[in-house]
Amino acid sequence: MKEITIDFWAILILFGAFHGFALSVVLFLKKRHRFTHRIFASLLFAFSLHLLEYASVVTGFIQYIPRLHTTSYPLLLTMGPLLFFYSKSITGQKVKIWGVNLLHFIPALIMAASMMRYFTWDLDSKMRVIESVLERRNDVSYSIKRFLSGLGFFLYNLTYVLISRRVLVKAQVKNSLTESTARSVVWFKRVLLGYAVFILSCVAAYFTFALLEGYPKFVDYLHVTIMMLVIQLIGYVAVNEPLLFGGDDSRQPLKYKKSSLDDGLLNAYKEKLETFMQAEKPYLEDISILDVAEALQISKHHLSQVLNQGFGCTFYEYLNGYRVEEAKQIIDENRGQKLKFIDIAYEAGFSNKVSFYRAFKKQVGLSPTEYYQRANLPSSPQ
Repeated sequence: MKEITIDFWAILILFGAFHGFALSVVLFLKKRHRFTHRIFASLLFAFSLHLLEYASVVTGFIQYIPRLHTTSYPLLLTMGPLLFFYSKSITGQKVKIWGVNLLHFIPALIMAASMMRYFTWDLDSKMRVIESVLERRNDVSYSIKRFLSGLGFFLYNLTYVLISRRVLVKAQVKNSLTESTARSVVWFKRVLLGYAVFILSCVAAYFTFALLEGYPKFVDYLHVTIMMLVIQLIGYVAVNEPLLFGGDDSRQPLKYKKSSLDDGLLNAYKEKLETFMQAEKPYLEDISILDVAEALQISKHHLSQVLNQGFGCTFYEYLNGYRVEEAKQIIDENRGQKLKFIDIAYEAGFSNKVSFYRAFKKQVGLSPTEYYQRANLPSSPQ
């Protein structure tokens, strides 16, 4: 058997793998938002299994766990669809991983089927393959088939990254997300960026492979290390931002326990915020909590505390409150005229008709049509 060699890079990658496995178990066992968490747990498991398999090959330890060899390859083709389904799930869309949605997993099933024969080999036959792999580990020969298959694999996953990001951006544009959901969307966009960097580093490695007709070891380590860093990012967020992983929103005020914002300053910030909203009307534009915090010259954390404790609402609920009042004023000033609700929605700061109707009904208790018709005028908005 080949001698086992463990260096700094192998330890780093193994750490990332076991960290990923631990996080996947924690998320899989969560009771709240169970389906959403299990999608992400599956992502982490596939990611971590590939890291573990890679580390076992570069150290030579794969000789002692030959059944592990290549098991992660089909799972890697499930990561793109899982990213897509997770993006839909955290934005409040109903996700079903059956029926027509199973088509997303056809490439993974095809690869698993093509490798089934190898998976069922006896240990002696598999060990001969592994010994050959370990012997050629530092002298990988170039072939156009290997280059194109690898490039196609990574571009396939990059396509899903772009599709998943589009789902998140569309949800943000609709402006109908709660504050906690909006934060989850922003966080997951960063995860997608990290995964995209990993994929692009792999593509760069394959082009290096083609140009040099060889595979420098440091390039291999580089993109696998990026995988490990993405897992560390997820772990850091899971510890420091538990609400992004489905923490109980009812406990949210506890995070302000150590805040430097006392009651006097909180009331002063409330008044400052109200004055700013009424004078500048920033709610008429697409604006974020960070934009408002910067305009008021206070921290984003303090502004969030003012909204949650001072007004009992999220940032988007607060904005929509002003937008609904603006819409009511527009309707009142134009009674008797032919209006269109979509025009009223845009003028009041809403990005679409659906979020306008939802916010208006919630705040006023009437739909925009019902509110308009209270004047008993013959013409009504379309």
